[in-house]
Amino acid sequence: MSILAQQRSGQAPLRQVRLHFAKLLNKLVASSPGSSTRVCRLLLLKEPPSMDLGEMTDKGSINQRAVLKNRAALVDELYRQPVSPRVIAIDEQV
Repeated sequence: MSILAQQRSGQAPLRQVRLHFAKLLNKLVASSPGSSTRVCRLLLLKEPPSMDLGEMTDKGSINQRAVLKNRAALVDELYRQPVSPRVIAIDEQV
């Protein structure tokens, strides 16, 4: 059972899920050739993008403008200094 399936079923603590995503993020950063393609922080969301709010298209693409408008507080939290405890950043040791 994957770590995400374990979390959904309540078998994996949030700490394990955060560690899993921190490892994935660090692996992604290591393979990113430049700063324009590098992801340095992420925030796990409780709610997926909403089609009703226009955050996702019928084809499954993300509407950035709608997400930035509807989730402005989360975007601010993602970029805040010091880093929010909810944000997973590169080289995080959970």
